[in-house]
Amino acid sequence: MGQDLADNAHSPACCYRRSVVKMTKNVKCLDRCRDATVASVFLTRQQRKLEVGTQTRLRDGASVFSAELEGIALALTEIKKLTKYHKNFVIYSDSLSALQAIQSKNFKIIDIRRLYNVIRKFPPYVHISFVWIPAHVGIQGNENVDKLAKAALNRASCSGKSICYSDLKPKINTYINSVWQRDWDAEGANKLHEVLPNLGEDLHRRGDGGGRKQETAMCRLPVGHTWLTQSYLLKNEEQPFCYACDSLYTVRHILIECPNLQDTRRKYFSVTDLYRLFREVNPSCIAGYLKDLGVYGKI
Repeated sequence: MGQDLADNAHSPACCYRRSVVKMTKNVKCLDRCRDATVASVFLTRQQRKLEVGTQTRLRDGASVFSAELEGIALALTEIKKLTKYHKNFVIYSDSLSALQAIQSKNFKIIDIRRLYNVIRKFPPYVHISFVWIPAHVGIQGNENVDKLAKAALNRASCSGKSICYSDLKPKINTYINSVWQRDWDAEGANKLHEVLPNLGEDLHRRGDGGGRKQETAMCRLPVGHTWLTQSYLLKNEEQPFCYACDSLYTVRHILIECPNLQDTRRKYFSVTDLYRLFREVNPSCIAGYLKDLGVYGKI
């Protein structure tokens, strides 16, 4: 028995006239009120006649990849019933990743192991070909497959198949990130929260050719760790005060708050908070402002 993977195909009828053709399809639905739902279905074509196959709905949280493999598993289950009457079968799928996993025998994936356990039990005269067809374009029966798969999404009951642990990783990551975000929001008094209220956001914006010095400054300024404002800690000295208004000398004070620097500040930007400053203002403008104050070299 052989299993071939073709790169493309045009028509099941012209390529495999004496084979039983099976097409697989999966549909994934995302709803704000429920988890992702995945359905798999396949459709059989025999003697120029379309015959409805089997449809199933996977458990909430299953991935599209698992649904693709489930559709192929459904096709193999039906093929097993037909081996007494046919010996050549073709499974068409629009999932290149699923077919590549089957071809490479990636047995780390439990669903691939299950598929091979089914395949190896077929009689030796049975030949199954796997063919990739992008999106089932131009293939008769595609509309039927789509309708069946979408109808399966509305099923109240799910298949008894367990979800692979890897399918749950995105949900686990989402939950962990939500807990992390909740704890971070509780740190409202933290000076970094204003600059980065949403975890995972990238603040390292590149300017227009400012060079290494400017990139270094733009990494230090958002977290408030600069030589100008923090060197007193290394020197074991008292925290310095602004020479103009006698306020604590901080990055926020220099960039946003100091009223005596307002005229100079307006030449480069007009934002009034650090959140907008590091997102809307070009880094070169911030660097120009600090150079005008004569403190850029101390960042």
